[in-house]
Amino acid sequence: MKALSLCSGVGMLDLAAELAGITIVGQVEIDAYCRVVLAKHWPDVARYHNIKELQGDECGPIDLVFGGIPCQPFSKNGQRHGTADDRHLWPEAARIIANSRPRWVVIENVDAFLPLVLDAVQTDLEHLGYEVGAALLPACAVDAPHIRERAVIVAYASGQQPERTCHRLTFR
Repeated sequence: MKALSLCSGVGMLDLAAELAGITIVGQVEIDAYCRVVLAKHWPDVARYHNIKELQGDECGPIDLVFGGIPCQPFSKNGQRHGTADDRHLWPEAARIIANSRPRWVVIENVDAFLPLVLDAVQTDLEHLGYEVGAALLPACAVDAPHIRERAVIVAYASGQQPERTCHRLTFR
């Protein structure tokens, strides 16, 4: 399975994807320091600076688009300007998904993301032909010593049976 990572940061979701047997073929990250970290750990992966300039087909056919698009517009610790914040990048992610047509989409964000924009994200993905599910997952579910809930949206292309493979990961 080949994946494009959006808003990659230092690659924590990328690492989890690799541990699950997924090949990262592209990473998009605007922060220069994060791109240095990504280049160190994924030297052969194509990297792109600006999500707004990416079309989505640069890496060839991909099976998965995933990412933790910026949380600042939705975080309880921020000003919560939501979709009015210029850091709200879901429209860019949706455009890339529409162009690349992966079988799977996984979007991660802060817990406040779901009540603020889930309807729009779900509607966009459904219009693109995806079945969509969302959940709040607490960090303690993977043995972290705190709750810190994260929003996760998972979508797969309608009409295609999802793969029934299972990879067991151990967290400790």
